[in-house]
This record gives sequence, structure tokens and C-alpha cells, in this order.
Amino acid sequence: MKKIITPLLLVVFLNLICNYCFAQIEKKDYVIFLSGEIIPGNVKKPLDPRRYQDLEFSIDGIFDTIFKPEDIRGFKLANGAKYRAAIHPNTGETVFFEEIIVGEKSFLGYKDQLFIELEEGLKKLEFSQNKDVNMRQVNTESFGYIGLLTYGLGTDMEYEFVEKIRSVKPRKNEIKELFKEYHELKGYTFEEFGADYPILRISPSIGLGYNQMSQSVNGTYATVEPVSSSLAINALVDFHLVRDAPRFFITSGLIFRKFEAKMNIDFPVMGGRFVLYENYELNSIGIPLLFNYYLAGNDKFKVHTGIGMNYRLLNKTTNEISAEARRSNGELIESFNPQYLDVGNNIGLLMRLGVTTSITSKTALVLEGQFHRMSRYGEIFASAPGAQSSGHYKYSFHGYSLNAAIKF
Repeated sequence: MKKIITPLLLVVFLNLICNYCFAQIEKKDYVIFLSGEIIPGNVKKPLDPRRYQDLEFSIDGIFDTIFKPEDIRGFKLANGAKYRAAIHPNTGETVFFEEIIVGEKSFLGYKDQLFIELEEGLKKLEFSQNKDVNMRQVNTESFGYIGLLTYGLGTDMEYEFVEKIRSVKPRKNEIKELFKEYHELKGYTFEEFGADYPILRISPSIGLGYNQMSQSVNGTYATVEPVSSSLAINALVDFHLVRDAPRFFITSGLIFRKFEAKMNIDFPVMGGRFVLYENYELNSIGIPLLFNYYLAGNDKFKVHTGIGMNYRLLNKTTNEISAEARRSNGELIESFNPQYLDVGNNIGLLMRLGVTTSITSKTALVLEGQFHRMSRYGEIFASAPGAQSSGHYKYSFHGYSLNAAIKF
């Protein structure tokens, strides 16, 4: 009995080890060499997963090998996507095709192009063609892909399935379902690959910034002094449109800033002028809406830019404010406090340029510069013996901030 149990336990033990090793490979990216050897590691991923040209591969986190499509059989990613190196039937160039359905008849993709693999090789599914209309080349819709699918999948099939082929739309997912149904009806085995990219991925971030602003005031004989620098707190949320626009994302959230500044504004009145002196603090809570785009990069390092608006809720704390009425010759009539001063909220321009670099698999460091422009409108009404005045003035704040944030 012992003689039977011992080999049995050994087989079970080896089977567990093999399953464990295979599970570890499945959790990682891996490359398939021309010899068929599988090497697990990490693949540097482009921003757009359809845009693999060369492959940068690492073992133990060191990116030291670049494979061209002719150097390897293919590779697989931990997210489930698999790629095969093959010759493009139209260009003759060896490229990485994404394997979508692999079976008796395979369905593959390259960038935005789709292919069916037949006994005679890969054939491109053509969804459009140029046609001569009144001596001009016009791009018109073509249903030639239906003929190729009918030839590849419709032979010896039931009428209902052939009708599905004739009505299938030129969309990746609809054609994929057609291939799956073909294999199921025929009883053929097949494998389905492809990463399950969500439509939307939400990434919050929190950070600090150094903020430097300057101001200009549109008023008669207006003078201003530099705005003090300050720290800014950024609590933002990025909405990444992963599936349909992997380079595009939208940002919103809260931006907290604080300024200190001084200004003098003259308002002319009959026979003299009013002068407003203001030394103030300005607390700003901004609600941005930015439209962003990744200019370049991969899963480790990205360069982004963005432009949008920032709606600011302005909370003004005045340290000192006073006004004077003077005659044309400069003689003081009276000093007094303004009766009314309106600050108000506003919408300003906000632009950004920065980089994102991965820290761990779930966190990244964001370093960026932001350019701000903010316009404010104020109103003052003041009176002195024998004279009164009201005036409007416009503030313009413009400047920059340098920010660092942790993105989750």
C-alpha cells in the first residue's frame, strides 16, 4: 500500500507545483520566444493598447530588452490580451497582431484593422473602399467583409447563421460574437483573448503647489503691487475614458489658494477725484473642469497637457481699506470708508502641462505646471461733502503654480 501511496503523493505534489507555477505565469506578462520557450516578466505598455510596434520587456523590473515582431512568436499580458507576430497581408511587414478568437477560424486585430485567418493565411476585413464617382475618388461604404466572412464561416452552415453573417455590423464585438457562435455550433474548441478595459476609470489625487500670481487693475490712474506667493492644495479627480479614447481624460475637483495684494484706484469726479486704497487677502476655492490629453508615454511614464476653466468661489478678507476725496489740485476734502465693495465669484482660464510617473502598481507621482488667469469685477460707491461717485473696476490675476501630487 505504501508503494502505491508514495508515487501518488509525488504526482499530486508535482501537479500542485506545476499549477502554482502556471498561475504565477498567468499573473504576469510573458514573452514567447521563437523556440516556444515562455519567459515571464513585465511588458512596457503603450498609452493606446492597439499601438504595439516594438516590445520593451523586463525581468525583475529592469527594462533591458527590446523585441521586434520578427524576434519572437508573440507575448501575453497579465490583463488577458495576447499578441502574435505575423506578416501583414497587405504590407508584407511583420507586426504584432492582437489575438481575439483563436480556433478553427481565428479572428485577429492590428491597430484599427480586423482580420480573419483562413487556410490560405490572414485576410483583412475591408469595411470601406474608394469608388469612382463623376471622375473623382470618393470613399464609400463597402460590404466586402461580409463576403469574406461568408466564405470563411458560412460554408456548410445553417441558413439562420448565414443570415447573421449577412447582417453583422462592421464592429469588433459583433464580429467576435459571430466567431464564437461559429465554433460553438460546429463543436470546435477555441480560445478567447482580450483585456477587459472598463469604459471609465476614476483616479483621485491629492497634492500641494507653489503659487505665484500678479495682478493688473483696469481703472483711472490705477497702481498695484505684486501679489504674494502662496501654497495651493489640489484635491482632483481624473476621469479616464479607457476603452474608446485611452489618451483622453477629464479632470475636476477642488483647488484651494490664498493671495495677499495691494492696490490703489482713482475715480475722477467733477472738480476732483476719489482714491481707493485696499490691502486685502483673497481666499479662493476653485472648481476646475479640464480636458486633458496624453501627448506621449506608456504605463510607467506619461506626458499630459490640458486646458479648461476654473470656477472660483472668492472669499475676501480685507486687512485695510480706505478712500479719499480730493480736489483737482490734490487738496484733501475728506477721508472715509467706502459704502459698498463687491467681490463676486468668477470663471477663469486654467492650463496645465506635466508628467506622471508610476511609484507602485496603484500609485503615481504627478509633477506639473499650471497657468492661471482670473478676472474679477468690483464696484464702489462713495460720497463726501458736495460730491459723490460710483465706479467700476476690473481685476485681472494671472500667474503660474508648480504642483506635486500623488495619484491613486
